[in-house]
Amino acid sequence: MNRYNFIAPAYDFLKRIVFGNSLEKASHHHLPNPTDHLNILIVGGGTGKILEQFGPAHTVHYVDTSSVMIDKAKKRKVRCTVYFHHCEFDSFETDESFDLICFPFFLDQFNDGQIAIILSKSYNLLSPTGSVIITDFVPVYQLTNWWQKLLLKTVIVFFTITTKHPVSKIFNIVDPAKRSNFQLVKKKSFVNGMVIASLWKKAEH
Repeated sequence: MNRYNFIAPAYDFLKRIVFGNSLEKASHHHLPNPTDHLNILIVGGGTGKILEQFGPAHTVHYVDTSSVMIDKAKKRKVRCTVYFHHCEFDSFETDESFDLICFPFFLDQFNDGQIAIILSKSYNLLSPTGSVIITDFVPVYQLTNWWQKLLLKTVIVFFTITTKHPVSKIFNIVDPAKRSNFQLVKKKSFVNGMVIASLWKKAEH
C-alpha cells in the first residue's frame, strides 16, 4: 500500500486543525489567471483542492502516488480538463510540454540530491517560457521562534511515523533549484515564515 493511502481520509482535516487554510493560500498564491490557455502539471497534489482553482482554459495533468488521494481528487467539482496519473514522478512519462509545473508540499519528501534530480526532470518537461511553482515548508534551522521549530519538528515526526517518510528533515530547495538551471522570480512567505511559495523560470544564459 502506498504510504499516503493511510492518512488520505484525514489529510485535509489534519491540515485545517493545525494550519487552518494557510497551506491552501500558499499553494494557490502564484497560480495563473483562469482564462489563460495553459498546459499544467501538478505533482503530489494530494486530495485535489488545488484543482478547484483552475478554469476551462486549463488542461491539467495530475500525478500522485496515492490511489486514495487520486480518488478524492476525482470527486472535486472542477472546471478544467484533468488527466490523472497514478505513479511516481520519476516514472511519469509524457510527450507533453508544460507551461506550468506545480509542486505543492511535495519536495519536502526528498533530500538535496533527489530534489535536484526532480527539478532537472521538470526543466526538461517545461516549455521555454514556462514556470515552476514550489510551495513548501522551510528548513527548521531557518526558523527563529521556538514554537515554530517545535511545530515543524512535530509535523516531520508525524509523517515519519504514519507514512514511513524517508527523510527526517526538510532541505533548502534554493541550491538544487539553481543547480537545475532555474532562477527565482518571486516568493511570498506564509504561516509566519514557516512556508514559502516561490515562482521559478528557466535561467537565462
